[in-house]
Amino acid sequence: MKAVVFGSTLRPDVKAAFTPFAAVAPVFVENSDEAALAQAMPDAEVFVVSNRVYSPNVGRIVRERGTSLKWIQFTTAGFDNAIKAGFPPGLVVTNCGGVRSASVAEQAFMLLLSLVRQVRAIEKACTQHRWIRDEIASSVHNLNGKRMLVVGMGPVGQAIARRALAFDMKVAAVSRAEQPAPPFETVYPRARFREACREADVVVLATALDGELNRIIDRESLAAMPKGAYLVNIARGAMVDEAALIDALTSGHLGGAGLDVTAVEPTPAGSPLWDLPNVVLSPHIGGAGDPSEVGVGAVIAQNLKVYLSGMPFPRAMRT
Repeated sequence: MKAVVFGSTLRPDVKAAFTPFAAVAPVFVENSDEAALAQAMPDAEVFVVSNRVYSPNVGRIVRERGTSLKWIQFTTAGFDNAIKAGFPPGLVVTNCGGVRSASVAEQAFMLLLSLVRQVRAIEKACTQHRWIRDEIASSVHNLNGKRMLVVGMGPVGQAIARRALAFDMKVAAVSRAEQPAPPFETVYPRARFREACREADVVVLATALDGELNRIIDRESLAAMPKGAYLVNIARGAMVDEAALIDALTSGHLGGAGLDVTAVEPTPAGSPLWDLPNVVLSPHIGGAGDPSEVGVGAVIAQNLKVYLSGMPFPRAMRT
């Protein structure tokens, strides 16, 4: 059985995942070399790739040359880019959801704390060697007692909620599940999102993008949030109407926004988001950091075991 592993930075644990399986002949195509990928795809039964590098060109190569493909394994939690780029029909698709939940949750809190504790203003003053205690003390806030609304009850949403509880926050969720479950005190259905926003001092987007969530943060939901509330997005930029967000930030209705993702990436140099003092931007690095205890390689190794056994995957999508 032939497997093709494609990516610009192939981690050692991903390569090591294939070692126990003598039945698998992996071909590692590095440096995102699309010509090499096209040569490697014929007769490949398994394709391992990240959402970031699954470009329209890669989608075309997979559809045209991957005539023997049966399974695509993503090294990322999301695969929305790949869905847009296109799959061949009749495949099983699996991901690495939850592997980086701790890193993403920490990124969410880095963004939130930077806003609440005025880190941008402090850092700017540091570069100017200025002591600004009296200037900013009145604009520094606490998380203690604030109400957080997390959109998504998956591994990332749960990791964020647990950390919020450690800050003595009250945590609710918006989810298709609709049933309350620890660590969430309350769960709203998606149809009641705007109602839930009215009760939230902090709204965190922490779920996979689907059509229903496209621009879920619009003018109406922003207006529903209490004055001075915060938005944190570590999910996908398409969930936010950026023009409406910029208006809410410049008017002072929102206290701030922490964004690890934007509608267009890289964030265009001319975007007002760069210069707004109540915005903290990070370059889509939520999943970066030390490998978690159960890493990408371990997930791939387990899924290879399931695949070779002929058993169905516990969680998978079919194209």
